[in-house]
Amino acid sequence: MSFQGDAKAKLEEIIAPTFLGGDVLLAISCQRFTPGTADECLAKVAKLIDCVSDVWTRFDEAAEVHLGAVVVVLEGFEGSEIKADWEGVPSNGMTYPVTVLDDQLSAFFK
Repeated sequence: MSFQGDAKAKLEEIIAPTFLGGDVLLAISCQRFTPGTADECLAKVAKLIDCVSDVWTRFDEAAEVHLGAVVVVLEGFEGSEIKADWEGVPSNGMTYPVTVLDDQLSAFFK
């Protein structure tokens, strides 16, 4: 699948059903990128996060009763934010804050 602007709606369509079965955990390893591809990989990760955010927001605004929590873990990511840049999409350039996983929760992800 392309990660260009025209693929955003299709990616959201693929993601949407997973949010209707309860809580969702997405764990993405940012430590194992092939050398020289980290920027390209992180750009795609940011677009995935943007789609997750958009789908969850739509379900939340519609008061979907089966909507659970969504947690995205970016293992090894050292930045404080990640930005989704879609070409040809009106909401282009959304920036998402990234925080360190709370020590109390980190035991569940080892």
